[in-house]
Amino acid sequence: MLRFPFALLLALAPAGPAWSQGSLAERWANGGAARTAGKIQAKPATQEFRATVIRVIDGDSLVVKQANHQALEIRLYGIDAPEWGQEGGAEATAALRPLRGRTVTIRKMDTDEYSRMVALVGLQGESVNLRQAALGHAWHYARYCREEPICGEIKKAEERARVMKRGLWAGKPVAPWLWRRRRI
Repeated sequence: MLRFPFALLLALAPAGPAWSQGSLAERWANGGAARTAGKIQAKPATQEFRATVIRVIDGDSLVVKQANHQALEIRLYGIDAPEWGQEGGAEATAALRPLRGRTVTIRKMDTDEYSRMVALVGLQGESVNLRQAALGHAWHYARYCREEPICGEIKKAEERARVMKRGLWAGKPVAPWLWRRRRI
């Protein structure tokens, strides 16, 4: 089974990702506050739970089974991966397949226009969202990614993947939001 090496995450982000350091959990626990550029901003209470991945839809969407055995579609927060039929789509999806059958931590961030939960997904303390960007399987979705520090980390991970020509960045990819517009 493919596992994302923790050493690679440390190499990508010398200080280590906030998710693995527990800082997101500390900052967002029970609606706590986070310091941003010297200002304290209140964070809304977040919904966090554990679930089992039962299906990978594409490079940024999963179906999980909750403790009550209900299936729930999850859209990965802060990233946008290539669509099916788009160059890089199959690879982005394949990168998430090792999650099937694994128990992950879901931290709800939002609900999208299709009523899907948009969430940070963690596996053994590491961010799956960040991993997709770090491996070059997704773009930082700046239009919808607003929570720091995770959005800044996703952006930096994408930039590093571009420089190292990982995944999508080995070619000349078309951003999914532009690709979808062309197909309409």
